[in-house]
Amino acid sequence: MAAVVLAQASACTVSERYLVERSSLAALAALPPPEQATAVLPATRTSDGKPAWLRARDLPVVPATAAAGDADPVPIATSARAPRVTAGAVLTIVGSVCSIVGTSVFLATLNDPARRDLNLAFGILELTAEPEMIAGTILWVRGLTRPPQEARPQTPGLHPIPPSGPSLLRW
Repeated sequence: MAAVVLAQASACTVSERYLVERSSLAALAALPPPEQATAVLPATRTSDGKPAWLRARDLPVVPATAAAGDADPVPIATSARAPRVTAGAVLTIVGSVCSIVGTSVFLATLNDPARRDLNLAFGILELTAEPEMIAGTILWVRGLTRPPQEARPQTPGLHPIPPSGPSLLRW
């Protein structure tokens, strides 16, 4: 229970930088607030130059303010809570602790015939920790490679703002 509370309180975040066309920000600013919350904008991820659809709710700036400037495209830094990263980190840490404790006690009681039950129990603990660590590592990596501030435009309930004019995006 304490691990769940701790994981929620210290949720991991993923930060990423994007380039967004000024016209997309202006189109977002023109939407009513309920539609702005479900809008996704075309953007280019600066770390690898790949196109992405950025959730408007994760924008750190007011779209009208960014749309009024003169830089095009507009650089935007985002940060969002990443539940996959948090879950992966917790699973990996818990699995690692179980594995280390299980291995330590297993090896400490290996040649002691009076502690065969203890040896067996901690040997099983050691082996059952491996799937947790593997699942945690996979979730952790997937959470980092799929930022939560990005979405697929065809996701039900989201409203994509189409790119207009000469686009940086390679669609």
